[in-house]
Amino acid sequence: MAFQETHSSSSSSSSSSSFTHPSTFDVFLSFRGEDTRNNFTAHLCAALRRNGINTFMDDKLRSGEKISPALLKAIEQSKISIIVFSKNYASSHWCLDELMKILECREIRKQQVLPLFYDVDPKQVRNQIESVGEAFAKLEERFKDDEMKVNGWKTALSDMANLSGMHLANRNEPEFMYEIIKWVDSILVNNTYFKVAQYPAGKESHAQDVKSLIDIEKKGITCTIGIFGTRWIRKTTIAKAIQKVSRKRNEPEFMYEIIKWVDSILVNNTYFKVAQYPAGKESHAQDVKSLIDIEKKGITCTIGIFGTRWIRKTTIAKAIQKVSRKR
Repeated sequence: MAFQETHSSSSSSSSSSSFTHPSTFDVFLSFRGEDTRNNFTAHLCAALRRNGINTFMDDKLRSGEKISPALLKAIEQSKISIIVFSKNYASSHWCLDELMKILECREIRKQQVLPLFYDVDPKQVRNQIESVGEAFAKLEERFKDDEMKVNGWKTALSDMANLSGMHLANRNEPEFMYEIIKWVDSILVNNTYFKVAQYPAGKESHAQDVKSLIDIEKKGITCTIGIFGTRWIRKTTIAKAIQKVSRKRNEPEFMYEIIKWVDSILVNNTYFKVAQYPAGKESHAQDVKSLIDIEKKGITCTIGIFGTRWIRKTTIAKAIQKVSRKR
C-alpha cells in the first residue's frame, strides 16, 4: 500500500517489532465528535469490528477539563491508534490530550499509529494553518495562560503529521476504509496475533494439512474446526496458523466486488436505454473518444455538446459515457 504522506524516517507502518505489552483492544480511534462521530468514524468503526478487529470508539459526549482515566487506559491497552484529523480536531483539548498520550504510547509501548487526514491536508496539521490553524487559535486563546500545554499540543500536531499516514483527498470513502482495514489487518497479523513460529521446529505443517482437507478460501463456506488433545501439543499454535493461512477475504473487498457487479449491470442493461449509435448517424461518440484519451487513469474531462433541438445531443452524451465508463 502506498501511503500518501511520508515525512519521517520513523514510519507508523513499521512492522519490524511485535507488541510487547498486554492489550485489550486492537484499535483505538481518536476523532472530533462534532465532525465525524456520526459519519466517517462511525462507519470506519463498524467496518473494523465487522472484520473481527476489536475497536475502541468513545461514544460518550465529553464534559469537564480533563480526559478521563478510562480513556487514557483504553489508549494504553490498544495495539494501534488511528487518529482521524478533521477541520475541528485541533479545537478540542480532549482530542489533543489524546494525541499526546498516543505519542507517549508510541514511544514507550511501541504502539503502532496511523494518522488519517479526513477533510484536511497534512501540511495544515503540521503547521497549524488554514482551517486547522483557525480551530487551534480558538483553543490557544482559551489556554493562553498555560503556555507549556499549548506548546505541547503544537508539538504533538506537528509530530503526528510527520508520520506516514493516509490522506482521503479526492478518493471515495469506501475505498479509503478498505485501505485502512488492509493496513490494520497486516499489522495485527504480522505483529500481534500470531506470536509463534509459523510452523514450530520439528513439526510438520499441520495448518497446511487441515487446509488441504477443507477449501478455506472457497466463497460462502463457513468451517468449524475442532482441535483436541492433551496439554502442550501446540493446539493453540496450530489454530493460529490455520487462521493465518485462511484470513484472506474481508468485507470491504467483498463490498467492492458487489459495487463492480451492480455497476456492470447498470451500464449494460439500464442506464443507456438508447441505441448505441442511432441509425443514419456516424459514431459521434467514437469521434469524441478519438480526441481525448477517456480511458487514461487520473484524467477528468468536461465535454460540452451544443446544437439545436432534436440533433440527438442526449443520445450522443449517453453513448460517450458508455464507451468511457471503464473500471
